[in-house]
This record gives sequence, C-alpha cells and structure tokens, in this order.
Amino acid sequence: MKRHHRRTALILCIFLLFTILPMSPAQAASPLPSFVKVGLYYGSEGLSRANLQNKTGYGSGYTYGTMNPDGSLNYYGTLNAVEITVQPSGSTGFKITQTDSGAVLASVDFGGQDLFIVPTGNGCPRPETWFKGYTYTGSFLYHRNSYGTLNVINYVALEDYIKGVIPYEMNNQWPYEALRAQALAARSYTAATMGGHKSDGFDLCNSTDCQVYRGTKSANETTDAAVDSTAGMYITYAGSPIMAVYHASNGGATENSENIWNSTLPYLRAVADPWEAMTTTTRRSWTYEITLSQITKLLRARGNDCASIVHAYAEYTAAGNIGRLVFIDANGKVLDYEGESIRLMLRSTDYGIGISSQRLIFEDKANPRVTSPADFIPAPSGVIGTPLGTPITGSSGTLAADAHVLTSSGLYSAQHFYGGSYPVLTSSGLTTQAMLTVTGGSQSFAPGSGTDSSGSASGAIDPLSLQIPASSSGTFIVSGGGNGHNLGMSQFGAKGMAEQGYTAEQIIAYYYTGVSIQRLS
Repeated sequence: MKRHHRRTALILCIFLLFTILPMSPAQAASPLPSFVKVGLYYGSEGLSRANLQNKTGYGSGYTYGTMNPDGSLNYYGTLNAVEITVQPSGSTGFKITQTDSGAVLASVDFGGQDLFIVPTGNGCPRPETWFKGYTYTGSFLYHRNSYGTLNVINYVALEDYIKGVIPYEMNNQWPYEALRAQALAARSYTAATMGGHKSDGFDLCNSTDCQVYRGTKSANETTDAAVDSTAGMYITYAGSPIMAVYHASNGGATENSENIWNSTLPYLRAVADPWEAMTTTTRRSWTYEITLSQITKLLRARGNDCASIVHAYAEYTAAGNIGRLVFIDANGKVLDYEGESIRLMLRSTDYGIGISSQRLIFEDKANPRVTSPADFIPAPSGVIGTPLGTPITGSSGTLAADAHVLTSSGLYSAQHFYGGSYPVLTSSGLTTQAMLTVTGGSQSFAPGSGTDSSGSASGAIDPLSLQIPASSSGTFIVSGGGNGHNLGMSQFGAKGMAEQGYTAEQIIAYYYTGVSIQRLS
C-alpha cells in the first residue's frame, strides 16, 4: 500500500533480559490454538486427485466424516486400505478410491461440508501419512474450491505443526539455541496470524507467505527437542503473542516495520546485526549495475505508463536501509516506491538483478553519495559488540570472560569504550554496572554524536542527511546484502548468536524489542 514518505527519527532499541512468566488464557488477546489447519495445496494449485498412504509400520487404514465448527468430528465410516485417492464428485461431493486398483471405497456428499480423513494408528499414538513426498502427522481435510479442485489441508496439533516448520525454516543441523529461538518465533507467529486463510478453509499456508511447513520428514531429535523445550511458550508484547516475523539474513541491520510494511509494530524495531558476519551465511553481499534505459523497460514491464526515465535516486532510513526509491521520466512524472515494494520492483531475472533484501544502496555510479550500507552510522539498537572471551573490567572488578558491552547506538568492540554507564550481558544474564571503563583499541562512535570517543569526526554518514542528487549519469550501482524483508529475527543472525554462546531467550531479546517470553496455557 502506498504511504506518504516521511523521514523517520532515530529510534533507540534497548536490549532487555527475558523472564518466563505464567499467564492465564483470559489475559491473551485471543484464544490460543491447540490445532492448526495448514493449506498444502489450494486455490489455483488445488488438486484434481489427492493420494494418501499410511506410513509403513504405523497405519492400517482410515476413518472419514465431517468436522463440526467446534472441531469435533462426525464419523461416517472406515476405509480398510493403506493407500487411497480422493477426488471431487458431483457439485459438492467426494469419491474415495483405492489408489492401485481404482476400486471405489466410498462416495459421499455432505451438502458442501468438507471431507475429513483420519489415519488409524494401529497402536501408534502419532500415525504418519505420506502425501506428495512428505510425511505428516494429524489428519487431512478436503475442501471443494471455486476452481473445481480440492484444497488439501493438514489438520495437526499445534506442537506437531511447529515440529514440521522448524527443520524447513532453519537447517536442522544448526545450533540447538538457534532452533529453540526459531520454535519460539514460529509458535508466536502462528498464534498471532491464525485464520489468515479462513476463506480457503484453513488457518495458515505452508509456504514462505506464512511459514514453510513440510511435516516430519526432515525433523530430527534436535529439532523436536527444540520444540518440546519451548512448548507452550510465546513471545509476547503487552500480554499477547506477537507477529514474530523473521527472515533469512539482513546484510547488517533489520528495520522498523513501518519502513517495510504500512503499520508500526513496537516490537519490530531496527537493530544493527553483527551476528551474520560471525557465521557462514548466504547472500552476504551482492552488486549489480542498471541503466536508465533498463529501468524504463523494467518499470513498463511492471505495468507503469511512463516516458523514458531520466532521473533516479534513493533515500535511506535511520538504520541505513533503503527506504524510498524515486524515478522521474522525461515528462516530469514521478514514480515513487517505498518499503518492501522497492525490493520486489527491482528484482528482475531479465536483467540478472537478484535483489533480495532491504539492506542496499542505489547510487549513481559516476557520483555515489555512499559506496556501501556499511558507510552509514550503525543502526539503532542495544548492541553487543565483542567476541566471547574478552574480559571487561568495571567498577566492581573483572566481569566474566564471556561478558559483552551493550550500547544504544551501533556496533562496538568492548575494546573501544570509554567511561560511562552501560549494561553488560553475560551468558548467565544481564547486569548493570554503575560505571564501566574499558580502554584501548581503535575508534568508536559516541552514542548519538557521530563522533568517536575523543570527539573526532567519525566519518560515518547519517543516512537522513544525504542530499538528493541533481541529475543522473545514466548508470546506477545496486549493492547490498541479505535475503528477506529485514523485519524481526535474522535466522543466520540467530545461528551466529548461538555459535557465540547465546541462548534462545537472548536471541529473541535482541531481535524483538520490548517483549517477554511467557508460558500461555
């Protein structure tokens, strides 16, 4: 949605220590889900035939019927076959056949109600079912859609759903604490976005539009343990689960929600991200060139009615991410892009431009105002800035060897600090020293001043002070790093933090501002 452009003031995000608190259902903004309906195939990608197979050694057949609005079931019969196929029949009905022989096992018409199929477990409490190359727990719901095909929906217990998200949203070999952070984020996102696909007969989809979900096939003991260890725990703000969005990587800084989407969420604030650089990650950096002529063709291909583009320039947010991209054609027409639309508009396979993040610069090649997002003043955050193992001396003596210094304005090494009052984070929690003095090392920036600790000019650029270019040379550099919308938790950043010894609770505290972790029941 188009928004009026405004310059965003620097927002300082403070790193908070989490406590895990009990909370009654009455305190939650909406009922917490115990089951989730996940759309596997739906809409224009609905299926004319959907095959199921009870996994060998677990299942012995199925029961079928309908589901009431309250989630209870009306059972109509049993299917004594391990492999079955469901097809639409008539205007509102379904036909169930044995997959190999084609023998009809049941023809039902519930007057427009969905068909519900439950695998029988043969003594197993969590029978698994093969569907389209993946294995799933739970049951299957079939919804007749407007295309005349079937929406295939997995009806699954919440914690089993989260177990089917974690190994597909995050590598199942990643550190345990990163996987725990992913479980907390995924569960909270689920609770906050339930029912988003209600018109299609389900709660969430199984793609990156919601969360990637593929069932049990790639789960392992570590991913399941990460979910079990956080069961019932949610990231909350003002007592309610947050929409805990996350992304693969951000290239150095996350962003405020209003600068990507059209709403301000107080827990989605920009933070500098040093953690991705501490681990192996994809899409760390990329650079492309694009000409005014190519931009003209690209804009027209996106449906814009414009003359030849003769001028273009970018504006940046306080965090140093791109916030606005303006094109002007030969007739003076202005085409104005903001937020996530910038990344989506620039990405083009035709011109080999693989823009994948908001952490980018768009600058005239002949006269760039900045050469990299790293030229900007570090993003506002409570930043942890030194590797584990660096001792820090405070007024009360020498802190633990794993201590990190936090400030509200950028990435610092502990060796770069001057006297002042700073919180200190160790692996056992957050403490506050009345006075912390760290000496030695190289230049740092005093919070909010744009100068280093000795008062010298820092050389960093305030992104909000850049002047609009008077003209364009005709060729532009598009350079940046990261992969995703830059909101909330960086998955590679979580990996980097976990590798440095941080817990899931500390990872969540870093990427989501002003939140708590609460056990909800």
